[in-house]
Amino acid sequence: MPGGQDPIRLIVAPDCMDRVATDFAAACQAAVAHRQRFAVALAGGRTPRALYGRLSSAPFRDQVPWSHIEVFLGDERAVPPDHLESNWRMVCEALLARVPIPPGNRHRPVAEHPDPRSAADQYSGLLAERLPHTPDGIPVLDLVLLGMGEDGHTASLFPGSTALETEDRWYVANWVEALGVWRLTVTFPVLRAARQVWVLVMGEHKAKQLARVLSGGGESLPIGRLVAWNHVTWYADPSAARDTRLGSATTGAHAKQRG
Repeated sequence: MPGGQDPIRLIVAPDCMDRVATDFAAACQAAVAHRQRFAVALAGGRTPRALYGRLSSAPFRDQVPWSHIEVFLGDERAVPPDHLESNWRMVCEALLARVPIPPGNRHRPVAEHPDPRSAADQYSGLLAERLPHTPDGIPVLDLVLLGMGEDGHTASLFPGSTALETEDRWYVANWVEALGVWRLTVTFPVLRAARQVWVLVMGEHKAKQLARVLSGGGESLPIGRLVAWNHVTWYADPSAARDTRLGSATTGAHAKQRG
């Protein structure tokens, strides 16, 4: 790692979803105490779905101040909200239908819009309108949840896609050549500006890629850009972390926040 860089914060736990849910509740409580709200960009996928199931069940359901949460999506497929592949549908089924987050605090990208670029521009404007900003005008989320694809993508920031170099918009339509589809995704400026970013990595099939990324060998991958950031926490179960050489950083109730 480059000289002077903060150590990578990796948390490995046998029941990783319980640990993430515990940290989520603590981070939300802290944000509400300091800023009266908690703005989070949620992720799609099987691992986040498991987290949302924990958060919407006892004991975590009663520990989170749901009425102060604002929910956004880190990325979405270009499909209607009732589509089987919709991230929003999954988030609603696993979390939003089961907890008392006010309807006005639930922000869905209109991904079924016939023009994906227009849909992304609308959501970029929503982020700018609803969130506080850095001095450079970048919207600031309290927390962004991310996963790691086996190809090194995160959110819908795929290797070789044009969205990787976007610096002047907060949400974009990204054509993914390998899949032949449009995706809507948050951009790197928003990820850099967030108070916390958590990357959830579960399963033996992610072990080699996680070890490569955390050792600095994934610098050319989208997910590899996050390794140098000191506001990122990596959560892994033992099978995903088996090849890493980092110790498990488990001090503190939750990761240190900016601001």
